Amino acid sequence: MVAGKQTTNLASINKTALESCRCCSQRRAEQSNAIRVLSEAERRLSTELSTLSKLGLLKAGLMEDLLTGRVRVTALLENASP
Repeated sequence: MVAGKQTTNLASINKTALESCRCCSQRRAEQSNAIRVLSEAERRLSTELSTLSKLGLLKAGLMEDLLTGRVRVTALLENASP
């Protein structure tokens, strides 16, 4: 922010000012570990979303069966304990 210059609707920084800025970087092992953790999280998220989608389809099918009368629940209600 200090090294940058701004004119009307345009902010910029020159190469010399940018090169003088210090930035942190991770070691290769830390980068590899972060990639491994994020890849596993993405795989888990994908699996969970797939499962959620399948359960949504199952719920919709069951609701349709019950609401259209294809599946009767009176026997289940009679056997339910009070």
